[in-house]
Amino acid sequence: MDNYQYYTSRHETLAGIVARLKRRNRVFILTEILFFCLFIGGLAAYVGTPLGWTALLLSGLSLACYVIARLLDGRNARRIAYSENLQHVYQHELEALQGDYSHFDDGRDFVDYHHPFTFDLDVFGPRSLYARMNRSVTSGGRRLLASHLSFEKICFQPREVAFFSRQLAFMDEFQALGQERKTDTLGILALRNMMKGMPLPAWMGRMWAKLLACCMIGLVLSSVVLAVFGVLEATFPLFYATLQFFLVFLLCNAKARSIGRQTDLLHRESEGFVRLLRLCERQQAWPESMEAEVEELRKAMKSARLLEDFIRRLDRRGNILGLFLLDAFLLNDFFLNHPAAVQAEVVESETMVYEAEGLFHPFLGAEAVTNDFAIPDGSYTIVTGANMAGKSTFLRTLGINYVLARNGIPVFARRMRVSRFNLFSSMRTTDDLAEGISYFNAELLRLEQLVHFCKHPSYREGLPSEEQHTLIILDEILKGTNSLDKLNGSRLFLERICKLPVSGVIATHDLELSRLSEERPDRFRNYCFEIELGENVTYSYRITPGVARNQNATYLLKRVLKVIEE
Repeated sequence: MDNYQYYTSRHETLAGIVARLKRRNRVFILTEILFFCLFIGGLAAYVGTPLGWTALLLSGLSLACYVIARLLDGRNARRIAYSENLQHVYQHELEALQGDYSHFDDGRDFVDYHHPFTFDLDVFGPRSLYARMNRSVTSGGRRLLASHLSFEKICFQPREVAFFSRQLAFMDEFQALGQERKTDTLGILALRNMMKGMPLPAWMGRMWAKLLACCMIGLVLSSVVLAVFGVLEATFPLFYATLQFFLVFLLCNAKARSIGRQTDLLHRESEGFVRLLRLCERQQAWPESMEAEVEELRKAMKSARLLEDFIRRLDRRGNILGLFLLDAFLLNDFFLNHPAAVQAEVVESETMVYEAEGLFHPFLGAEAVTNDFAIPDGSYTIVTGANMAGKSTFLRTLGINYVLARNGIPVFARRMRVSRFNLFSSMRTTDDLAEGISYFNAELLRLEQLVHFCKHPSYREGLPSEEQHTLIILDEILKGTNSLDKLNGSRLFLERICKLPVSGVIATHDLELSRLSEERPDRFRNYCFEIELGENVTYSYRITPGVARNQNATYLLKRVLKVIEE
């Protein structure tokens, strides 16, 4: 069964379940009305007819049946909500198979124009890699996934990712429960800290206050006992208890109301969190490498029994962070939707390793043309080719598959072998009129950022400093100047940057730049995307060694200008 059939089958099955539960819901409503009417009728018969205790007994039984029907109705309503949410999970996956990712969080708030590579490689934003992968249902989980894809956190382990990709039922249920109410994990943490730090009057913690409270409760109970045995008037316990109530109300009302509001808010915010914890409690199998996170989840699971326990014991960030990690692992639908993806081999090496066979871009699907490509350590690959021949897409293919490989997520290739290194790209430079930055100035600033990134590990802002080697991916260096100046500037930049522990793939239209391979064959090499010119332009989208011979700009422009002559 392929993924489309799986989603369709589950969606249709759930549609039948929802229809059956809704029919049952109508029966419960009629049953509740019937027993409530019998309850009222029994009371009326007890008061106004000679049936007496028989009518009262009937009224009591009707009330009990009404309560049971209400409980069953509530349980049935929860099953309807859960089944509809699970149905939506499969419906959204069916839409995703057809290219509609509008129902998924695309992480546009993580877009960073100055990040070393995420902006150029479409990691965040509409129809991005994040939109295609993200199935998280907590705010902490979505942020954790974003930090992994941008290399700001320790990357996922392949075994963990592969393990959760096989837990289809568990992950689908996780999403369905999370859809009922999105869990703002940072909000829960903030409320917890607020309640822990809530100031209370000093006297409330004194021993004498606790002893006085116990004595007051004891006096109320004693007055009840004495009233039962006739020592005190029957109304005295009620009067004394009322007096105590108003005394406590005057002393504690303000703080009690404040605590009550915070507790109620914490209860509402934590409902979704508790549901997810209970699901995790039922899950028996876990990866061995996640023992620490699972242990933290178990501690939080104990807190989910009662709200009081939840507030008292949910006392460490790790309890919630464990759920963040699990939520970020919701990648099973990504695996299922892309069965051709394979696990990359990530090796430990002092030199840069990048070898791929049958590599293609994950956004292209079945129409993608695959390519074999390897990047020798310290080499610079000059990629030439005509417009629309596939140069920019190929550069993004190299980058985005490395992002997947580094996170232990299957890549879009027949085989891929990489080491751990840093990544920096420059492909989408834009001007900024508000800041007075021209297009050319923006290019220079980006190249300056690249140099600092490659030369100074501390400049990497949280990226692994121990990984000294960097792969740079550049699309048309210095586009904002004239052809000769661009060529000379590009040559100067590449000749200088090759002194650093850097490898690079550079796409360009400047065929003269390919002469660097003649001057420095040990560092520079040429590859191209060739086209065939005839009655129409034929694009192969295959990368081959050498320099492109055919260009298409003039050819295509002549076809456009024919309109003027007609």
